Amino acid sequence: MENALKNIKELIPPRLKRSLKRILGKHSLYLKDKLPSSLIAYDRWNNCYSNCESITSQNKEDFEIKGWIASSKELIRLTIEGAGENEANLMAREDLKKHFPCHSDSWGFKSHFKTTAETEAIKLTATFKDDSQHTRLIPLPLSEKQQQILRIKRNHSLKNILTSTNIAAKKSNVASYQFDLRSNSLQNELDDQLWTNTSSNHYDEIAQAIIGKFADGLVLDCGSGYRREYYPNVINLEIFPYPNVDVLSENEELPFKNNSFDAVFSLSVLEHLRDPQKAATELQRVLKPGGIIYVSAPFLQPLHGYPHHYFNMTHSGLKTLFEQNCLIQEQGVLASGSPIWSLSWILKSWSDGLRGKTKQEFLNKTVTELIEQPINQLNSNFVKELSPEKNLELASASYILASKKSS
Repeated sequence: MENALKNIKELIPPRLKRSLKRILGKHSLYLKDKLPSSLIAYDRWNNCYSNCESITSQNKEDFEIKGWIASSKELIRLTIEGAGENEANLMAREDLKKHFPCHSDSWGFKSHFKTTAETEAIKLTATFKDDSQHTRLIPLPLSEKQQQILRIKRNHSLKNILTSTNIAAKKSNVASYQFDLRSNSLQNELDDQLWTNTSSNHYDEIAQAIIGKFADGLVLDCGSGYRREYYPNVINLEIFPYPNVDVLSENEELPFKNNSFDAVFSLSVLEHLRDPQKAATELQRVLKPGGIIYVSAPFLQPLHGYPHHYFNMTHSGLKTLFEQNCLIQEQGVLASGSPIWSLSWILKSWSDGLRGKTKQEFLNKTVTELIEQPINQLNSNFVKELSPEKNLELASASYILASKKSS
């Protein structure tokens, strides 16, 4: 599969590839042809990190897993559960002690495990001296038959929590296993959209830990995009019919009963919704009391579609959406949300909007030159030659002028 995708990419001429990227969007040609190099989880409830570094196949049923765990609590045992349960071998890892100086109990681990046709994921369970546990789910590549079995199980679970199973008339691109509960107006709006634009990302370390924490529960990924990992306890909701999606629906009107999920995700989704406040209310409605809600949203990101981009928000704004009904346990910035991404994104997009000599002059500027008083740079070519579209994409502020309709 990996070689096939690589060959397809190599067949696309560079000029055509650049043109398609401009037309279709940032992620349109980013094919996810590899599993993640690591699956790191940060469990804030146990103050520990864990990572699955590799899974290798001895044959169709026998596998070997390698990874590590770094904890501030004393580890008693670590088990790997596939078709059966095996205790993992722990090994000293000096690199972990250097990287996690505040996590005194850090170990590498290795274990063999078996699978059957019914094995959808393996469960890693670390038990600490205080009897608390850190649990991970590690997804396995599934055959078409295994995917069908998993989808039947999902459909059974979904029928118990959906408020309606009156599936809309099937579009040609909607799979038979997907519950299409989108409104007619949304379906009509999306008919002409290039939905290959939507991002395809792996779960971050906080999401990984939450999926493991509720390994025997149900997690809603609201606005999942295209996920290559298929977790047995995660329900994927989207407006576009990616292969991993279980339910097609608007975020502002979730088709689930109250208190249905142990955890809910909304990861870089709220900015794309016309009514993020209503969507936030819906996320809390379908969450069980005591359940975990995990939400991320951009602050200093330029305009991006998939299919629309309406609202960015500060960390205070994000908190305001949830603080009335939820106890805020933590707010912060992951490496994937570091300010360097905003800086790089803006500068790259700005340079892409210039041509010829002006572009080269812009690329040659120093940071000192770029942070001069903006008013002194308004007549510079690299400012004046940006298109109206680029100005809207990167604007510090925009305005609207309107008149009230006659009643």
